[in-house]
Amino acid sequence: MAQARSELRQRRAAELDEVYTALAAGVWHGGRFRSPTSWLVCETGESWGQCALSIRLAERVQSMPLVHDCFATGALSETALRLLCDTWTVACADAFSRDEALLLSWAQRLDPKDLQLVLTTWRAHADPEDDGPTPSAHDRRSLHISDTLDGMVHLDATLDREAGAIVRQAFREHLDGAARAGTDARTPAQRRADALVAVAQASLGVDDVGSGRRRNKVIVTVAWNDLTTNTGGGLVTTPDGSFPVPSDTIRRLCCDAGIHRLVWAPDGSTLDYGRAARTVTPTQYDRIVTRDHGCRCCGAPPSQCEVHHVTHWVDGGTTADDELVMLCWNDHHLVHEQHWILRPHGAGHFTLTDPYGATHPIRPPHVGTTLFDHAARPAATA
Repeated sequence: MAQARSELRQRRAAELDEVYTALAAGVWHGGRFRSPTSWLVCETGESWGQCALSIRLAERVQSMPLVHDCFATGALSETALRLLCDTWTVACADAFSRDEALLLSWAQRLDPKDLQLVLTTWRAHADPEDDGPTPSAHDRRSLHISDTLDGMVHLDATLDREAGAIVRQAFREHLDGAARAGTDARTPAQRRADALVAVAQASLGVDDVGSGRRRNKVIVTVAWNDLTTNTGGGLVTTPDGSFPVPSDTIRRLCCDAGIHRLVWAPDGSTLDYGRAARTVTPTQYDRIVTRDHGCRCCGAPPSQCEVHHVTHWVDGGTTADDELVMLCWNDHHLVHEQHWILRPHGAGHFTLTDPYGATHPIRPPHVGTTLFDHAARPAATA
């Protein structure tokens, strides 16, 4: 493996030299290419980002003779080469040349995380007026959101160090009790995804002034028969467009929502749009918070929870305290969309039955624990 790794680095070094030679000769000029990167994409078939990286490495390593030769022998990793190239700038070129042997020795001995810290410290001394480890680090921030063909949404983000630290801290603040206790069946990636949704929910604003209660504003259109029979589905409308969702999702959204009766005429005109009704009142919400102290399944705080109708109102349930329970976003999904069942027994006592038939008693916080045995709960399956 060591021999193969060394050979890969040597070939990569030769490739970078060829890229630099071609760019210095101006081979991309006079053709249909708008930039050196677009030329390299066409030549190699690699992604735009990979080609832009290759060009940056090829150009900067020419100013580092010791680093160049070390990488060409296979004794330096490409990760270390990238960190050294990111550290080098025209402003600190003289200081880099003076300290190149020292920087190279660090790059060969330290792991990437420690090397980045050392190079950032060196850069701060070599170029005190620079604001970060890379030129215009803050300007390179980005976040892309796109729909995938399988009905999911893909997010891809690049943040500077400070922004990344803020996001990580926000995610930690929104970890629920199960995640903190280490009894969560979700993967770390799934917990981060749920934490991102929780942060977004918290930023949508407070509906009831003074209560601290936050509720999403989502427009969902569904046929009444589909809603009551839990079949079919409906349409969610957002400023970015509309998309279909199954009836289970709509019933979850309707747990604590203002429902309007909308009647259309055959020509598409609106005949009636009734006023909102049957939501949990601010006073009632305060009572539920006082009783439940947060999610009754995992202990997440009230700010991360939604009020769930144990017996859905479309099935004849009422908006009474004994029929209401606080659930975090993740556990609310489990109850509605993965067929976990809650049964009320009055005075804040419930029984939770998982899809495998196991039952978990849930008692009010002032009587006992708010948590059921997560260790005994099998991972939910779609």
